[in-house]
Amino acid sequence: MNKPSIGRTVHYTFRSKEDAEKHNNTTKVAAAVITAVWSDTCVNLKVLTDGPTDIWETSVNQSEAGEAHSWNWPAKV
Repeated sequence: MNKPSIGRTVHYTFRSKEDAEKHNNTTKVAAAVITAVWSDTCVNLKVLTDGPTDIWETSVNQSEAGEAHSWNWPAKV
């Protein structure tokens, strides 16, 4: 099982399609970097948007189901 740590890259699911589009993302998922770890499933993130401004998201919980305002590990290829 992966454990979150500062600097690791994860996938962030936006709160809504409109929220994603506001940041120029065409999908509801964006790359994010963990900036703080609260537990094995709760972290703070710097979300790397496809627009000119990245965003901070705090106290984001992990969700394998891709729930709104959640993070998960990238799929292995």
